Amino acid sequence: MTTVTMRPIMEDRGIWSGFSICLTDKCNFSCRYCSRNCSIKNNETISLRKVKEIIDLFHHKNPNGKKAMLLTGGEIFVYDYIDEVIEYALNRGFVCQLQTNGRLIPEVVKRRPDIYSNQGVRIKISLDGWNAKTHEQYRGHGTFGPVVIGIKSALSINPNVGVKTVIHEGNLAGIKEMLDFCLEMGVKGWSYNTLMERGRSRSSTSITEMEVTRKIIPLLKKERYRRLLNGTSIQTYLWLIATGRKSLSPYFFINSDGGIYITDKTIPERQVGSIYPKVRSSEFSSHRQRVIRRVDLTIESEMLELISSHFRVKIERSSL
Repeated sequence: MTTVTMRPIMEDRGIWSGFSICLTDKCNFSCRYCSRNCSIKNNETISLRKVKEIIDLFHHKNPNGKKAMLLTGGEIFVYDYIDEVIEYALNRGFVCQLQTNGRLIPEVVKRRPDIYSNQGVRIKISLDGWNAKTHEQYRGHGTFGPVVIGIKSALSINPNVGVKTVIHEGNLAGIKEMLDFCLEMGVKGWSYNTLMERGRSRSSTSITEMEVTRKIIPLLKKERYRRLLNGTSIQTYLWLIATGRKSLSPYFFINSDGGIYITDKTIPERQVGSIYPKVRSSEFSSHRQRVIRRVDLTIESEMLELISSHFRVKIERSSL
């Protein structure tokens, strides 16, 4: 039995503690498994004015508390006002978490190093492999090199850089190689998604969360990799085990079409409102409890039992 010491994480997210937003469905890549069908030809975008209104609403509801804003797309750095959005949120006390494919990072950090070196900015870059073959299987030919350059460029001004990998049949067996490559580059954390049969993805390969977890467990037992794995789902599972809970905390996601959803699955039964015609608190909260009751965010007991059979969790109470 391995003992894992972890810092406390937010046990119950307050409704106004933060949000995720898809700024645009436009993207400079055209990945074969994109669940949102993003491409350079798309043009669905939320205006800067609307984004500021959302930030102001959450700030007004939680002026002195910890707040986080996750920006995603499409590709956030093809959004014309990305610098203004981040600067505006930082000035209102938000931690800004940026999800990007990394291709445009060298030019944005050169353009506004003051923003992207800010310790309130967290940058997570999509990288699916430790070499061109594994990364480009779904991402496309010629994408590996520019992404690695982007990671190194981000690290040159900000230590809070992580990597997110989409797990597929070409890299599942090489998670250790992926972590070694991340350590070599000096990134702070690694996380993952599994392939979804949505959007352009028509993969017949079904890789389950349980399969990935079984691969990660022996790596998490090694001190060398433990820090890197602090952003994976398994950290959340460890927290649930330590606190005796079985369900994930819901959060708000605003899609590029303006729809407000519980989590980032943009399906009708998870929609609670829209930012159009106005950004109002009632659109975020009026149907929230009804939707949450219908959305099952419970983690399978088999998953929690698997992890608890390998790990004992110790919480650093002094960090509270």
